[in-house]
Amino acid sequence: MFYGRHCFKRGASAAIFTCGVFCLTLNLLHHYLAVVKKTDGEVPGEETRAQDPRSFSKEDLTFLDEMNNRMFKRKTLLKNACKGLDSNLDHLSEMKLLIYEKYKLAYCFIPKSGCSNMKKLMLDIEGYNTTTLKNAEIHDVSQKYLRKGTPDNILKENYLKLIMVRQPYERLVSSYNNKIRFPYNDQFSKYSKMMKELYGNTSQVQDTGSTPSFEEFVKYVSDGRNQEFKNGGEMHWNTYTSLCNPCHVEYDVILHLETIKDDVRYLLKLIGAPDAYDFSSGYSKGGQSKTEQRNYLEKYFKQLTSSQKDKLYKAYEYDFKLFGYSPELTMPNNNV
Repeated sequence: MFYGRHCFKRGASAAIFTCGVFCLTLNLLHHYLAVVKKTDGEVPGEETRAQDPRSFSKEDLTFLDEMNNRMFKRKTLLKNACKGLDSNLDHLSEMKLLIYEKYKLAYCFIPKSGCSNMKKLMLDIEGYNTTTLKNAEIHDVSQKYLRKGTPDNILKENYLKLIMVRQPYERLVSSYNNKIRFPYNDQFSKYSKMMKELYGNTSQVQDTGSTPSFEEFVKYVSDGRNQEFKNGGEMHWNTYTSLCNPCHVEYDVILHLETIKDDVRYLLKLIGAPDAYDFSSGYSKGGQSKTEQRNYLEKYFKQLTSSQKDKLYKAYEYDFKLFGYSPELTMPNNNV
């Protein structure tokens, strides 16, 4: 049982500060006992033993209390936002989860939201040596942990469930640059061809080697008539709601790429993983400040008309509302 889930549900937010550490201690003690039990009587090494919750410093406890409050806010926002959504999200879509047995984790991965580095981290704490692996190899190795199906079918066991998101427009620009504008292989050439044929300049329709503009990419992903996108589509620009069923799966930890350092530190302490593990630094933002990130997005969004921006937001509206992001490029998006 994941005890924190029940404490997070308590009514008044003021109660969070008094029950947060208690709930977290129960979680850690549960994982500690589970890991020891899993060894069938053998004495586990330091790399497998969950951290005894009694060993936390005062500084750790303060940090964990603050993070419990952060997670409570994110989960409450998600729960309340789900109540206001239309019936389009009433059904359960098939999803892909990575299941890690060592710490009983179920990770719904979202491409272009830090999933390469998170997969690497998960492999590290499973005991896999990733030091020589390239990104493509990390994805290949992670396939052994993959499960597909509806949440009811693949989440029957009591896993700690996690999801990681980022500002939706940042994710789209990253997808465009990495998969369409500067693709590292031919896997996405069929999408480039489709974008040019459906939304490109008519004089270039036959020029299938031509790279779609960001405007053509946006037309493609925001067109509600596009059955490829509507029926699941490509994971790198599909919505969070389609990929991870956030209104049906009760995620225990919601990580944001914008606050990833603290979020991962919290996750590692929550499961009792060694402190030596960490989320790889230097992810796609390259150390940019929030102002530089917004300027970067504005460069692309200047190519769009007001109507195109409105249509794009409508296509990803739930991704913004469920996870507390603003569609305004001039506003900071680290608000939860």
